[in-house]
Amino acid sequence: MRFLCFGVGAIGTYIGGSLALNGQEVVFLERPEGAAAARQSGLRLLLPRGERQIAAPIIVDSIEEALSRGPFDYALVAIKSYDTPALIDMLRPHQAQLPPLICLQNGVENEGHLRSLVGFSRVIPAPSPVPWGGWGWVKLCLNVCVGWAWLMSIPMSWI
Repeated sequence: MRFLCFGVGAIGTYIGGSLALNGQEVVFLERPEGAAAARQSGLRLLLPRGERQIAAPIIVDSIEEALSRGPFDYALVAIKSYDTPALIDMLRPHQAQLPPLICLQNGVENEGHLRSLVGFSRVIPAPSPVPWGGWGWVKLCLNVCVGWAWLMSIPMSWI
């Protein structure tokens, strides 16, 4: 499968990185300053079975460049909730090119905002039930990502 991942923070790196480590094609879209840093250092996942590195991830810093690498089967929305309005504004001119959106954001209104852009049936809610950060996210992934792996029939990197 082919994924477009909005964000290379904790959630985007874990979910998108796990998909990439397991043979899925993932293009990450990040703000220019974050994209440059992530391209230079690569993506690092700290997992229960050790550290995994994606040395040369595909990280772009414009929606036009990202979409030129499509089409994609799904897009992972892994940005902070307060950045959702700006994301929607950026995506609006490209609505026709967008795949279904998997919303990995915490918060109660993000899916509704995204649905106003692409329609009800093209947003899949998948919020995290607990905050991510430090080593706390490992427990979350062991609970939530098992469902992801089962749902998508894709092994996650911690398995």
